Amino acid sequence: MWVRGSDKSHENYNHRVMVFRSSIIERIALKAPLYSIEVKYVSPRGTTNSDEHNELMRKYRLDRHTASAYLIALRGLITNGNKHYE
Repeated sequence: MWVRGSDKSHENYNHRVMVFRSSIIERIALKAPLYSIEVKYVSPRGTTNSDEHNELMRKYRLDRHTASAYLIALRGLITNGNKHYE
């Protein structure tokens, strides 16, 4: 697979990775209704550089990427109308 080989010096490497990532997200979004899963798109803006992010990293001993994913998931749950996750 070309992603594992990762010739990062090639001029279109970032474009290829972005297209691959987008295609995976699109496939998940298209298949989700088949399993009765509702898809919500949430903006990840501001999840890494916040006090809440640093607090989660210390409290649960998470790395920065996992803490950001946790915050994005909470945003998705809260925007879905589940107020008890706040």
